Amino acid sequence: MTVIDTGYTKADAISGPARVLYAPTSVALPTKIDDIINLVADIDGNYDPKVGWIDFGLAADASSYSRAFETEGQEYEQPLGALFEKITQITREMTVNIAAFNPAALSIIEEAPASTAVAAAVNRSAQTRVDFGSFDSQTKYRIAMIQQRDKDAVLVTEGAGGPTRGGVIAHVLYAAAVTSDEVSFDISKGDPTAADVTFTASSDDAAVQGKDYGFHIFESAGVIAIV
Repeated sequence: MTVIDTGYTKADAISGPARVLYAPTSVALPTKIDDIINLVADIDGNYDPKVGWIDFGLAADASSYSRAFETEGQEYEQPLGALFEKITQITREMTVNIAAFNPAALSIIEEAPASTAVAAAVNRSAQTRVDFGSFDSQTKYRIAMIQQRDKDAVLVTEGAGGPTRGGVIAHVLYAAAVTSDEVSFDISKGDPTAADVTFTASSDDAAVQGKDYGFHIFESAGVIAIV
C-alpha cells in the first residue's frame, strides 16, 4: 500500500494524436462537439465533419495549444518592486502541423485568393494553381483540435448495445489568423514534408463578452440516444 496518492483518476488523462479542423467564420459559432463533427459513426465507421468544417488531415508531427499573458507592474515610491500588476495582453494559439499539401492548405498558408483550375489539353494534364502575392489583411478561421480518451477512461456507447469508443475533448478557437511567424517546409529524401502553422485567436463579436475567444469541451461517459 502506498501513502503517495495524488488523487488521480484515469478519466482525466488524454493523449494524441489530434484531429484538427477549420471552418470559415461565416459558419455559425459552435457551442458543442457535434457542431463540428458527428459523434455517431456512419456505416463506414467515419465521424464526418459538419457542414462548413474541413479536416487539415495528414500530420507528420504533433499539433499544440498554448495560452500566455503579459503583465505590467505599477510601481510606487515606498515599496520595493511593483505594488500592483495589470494584465495587458492574453494570447491563445494553436500550432497545426500540416503534412496534407493541397490547394486549400496552401491557400491558408499563403493568404492566397481562390485557386485556379488549369484545364487538361494536348500534352497537358489537368492542374490546380494557387497564386500568391502581397496582402494587407488576414483571413480568420474557426479552429478545432479534437483528442480522444481511452475507452477504459471514458466509455461512450453509440446507441443501446451499439459500438463503443473513448470520449472526446475539443479545444476551439472562434476566430484565429495565421501569425506573422515564418512558415517553412523542408523537402528532403526519406522525410515527410510538413509545415507548422500557428494561428492566434482573437475575439469574435458574435460570442458573449468574456467568453468570446473559444472553449474547451469534454464528452461524458454514457450511451448516445439514436433515433
